[in-house]
Amino acid sequence: QNLQWVISAYSLMLAALTVTGGRMGDLFGRKRMFMTGAVIFVAGAFIASISHSFAVLLWGESIIEGIGAALMMPSTSALLVAKYRGHDRAIAFGVWGGVAAAESLDKSRGRMPVLPVLRARPLSCPGEGFCCPSDFGRDHS
Repeated sequence: QNLQWVISAYSLMLAALTVTGGRMGDLFGRKRMFMTGAVIFVAGAFIASISHSFAVLLWGESIIEGIGAALMMPSTSALLVAKYRGHDRAIAFGVWGGVAAAESLDKSRGRMPVLPVLRARPLSCPGEGFCCPSDFGRDHS
């Protein structure tokens, strides 16, 4: 039952602050808000990873990560619109939507999110920002 609180609180923080995050991106710059959100999100993930109690896990995973995600989420779509055109934009939004859907499915089932699992895998493509599409589904252990 405690895990459900963590998932629900994260969703609540994300939903409550997404519009505010979008407005902050308009005022202070989308890239700046995305980077700030990423730093806050990573700080929350670190706190959650070293937590030894439910309260610390709730703060790290739900509250702090939720604030970071609320800053990043509106900026990602705005940055994609600014960066890509035509068919490339359609592909970029398809990948963006697929990753967001996979993330929400994992959280709704009470599992660890997809993205931290992908970040934990070693990169087989030096120079790539995340991992190669061919890496998905491969066992990197």
